[in-house]
Amino acid sequence: MSQFNFPEILINGQSLDSSNIARNLAYFDEKKDEEAIQQATLNAVLTELLRQRANTLELDNGELDPNEQLMEKLLDDLIEKEVSLPSAEEEEMAFYYEKNKSKFVTSPLIEARHILLMSDPNDLDHRADTKKQAEALLESLKNDTGQFSRLAADISDCPSGKTKGSLGQLSRGQTVEEYDAVLFAEPEGLIDFVIETRFGFHLSIIDRRIEGKQQPFELVKEQIRDFLDQKVYHRAISQYLQLLVKEADIQGYTVPVNDTFQPTEGIGCQ
Repeated sequence: MSQFNFPEILINGQSLDSSNIARNLAYFDEKKDEEAIQQATLNAVLTELLRQRANTLELDNGELDPNEQLMEKLLDDLIEKEVSLPSAEEEEMAFYYEKNKSKFVTSPLIEARHILLMSDPNDLDHRADTKKQAEALLESLKNDTGQFSRLAADISDCPSGKTKGSLGQLSRGQTVEEYDAVLFAEPEGLIDFVIETRFGFHLSIIDRRIEGKQQPFELVKEQIRDFLDQKVYHRAISQYLQLLVKEADIQGYTVPVNDTFQPTEGIGCQ
């Protein structure tokens, strides 16, 4: 990242140490230089506002290492001290559940077998030949799926060949993502196309598909409560920071309008 000339900023008559901006830059390495300096400056300004407010209230932050996440620590302390945060009520949680029932369905389960013909993705010639071999095997399997277990044991490049290709019972995310996406979209039976992944080519049979189940409200209501409480907390953070900015005398820098801290979107079964 290139060198910057940091702006001279006064916050309520106190000069902002440019090293605070420089330290914040470490958190924005992936951004372009201009965007990184803007975000680092904003963080440094907001942190200084929080530090000054904490000093006014005589909150003790002396044990925190200056290289740690000072903004988060100050926010937690100040929100706890100055803001009343209600917890979600039963009625509110029930309303959210009814409006978002699809988020509270367990993952389906799949019982499947496969044959893997392994191929290096960088060896294009070998990969093309392997794909042709897999397609020929698939045509044979379409005529006689009974030979699947024997072929898996004889030619599969996956350790599952020792168990006739069985992958056991799978939930989402247990296999490589490009295979997982196909497996959970197909019905029971022989998948009638070759599945290509980074490892090679797969021939697959879904022996059993167990659909996900709707989880009852009582089982997930604490999860909902945590989510709704976090939304309230993040909204409180946004409003609290905006109030500090509004009441402060900031010279040499203009805080971006409507800059907020947003909560993580969505909850539900994984």
